[in-house]
Amino acid sequence: MTAWLRAHPQDTVATALCDLAPGAQVADIVTWEPIAAGHKVALVAHTPGDPVIKLGHPIGRAGAAIPAGVHVHTHNLA
Repeated sequence: MTAWLRAHPQDTVATALCDLAPGAQVADIVTWEPIAAGHKVALVAHTPGDPVIKLGHPIGRAGAAIPAGVHVHTHNLA
């Protein structure tokens, strides 16, 4: 079973389907920090202001630099 879900080819984040530990492989990236099930992990690097895409649609903009492999949540999403 896959531990994450990328629902649309344009998505810039994936959803963790189970708790992910630092060093977990998600697509072609490695997680930097723990990511709880149901939370998002960046699949690409985002600079402040970049759209964050989930399910093929923007869900917000990066409020800070978000490297690939980092947890995406309210602390870095505007």
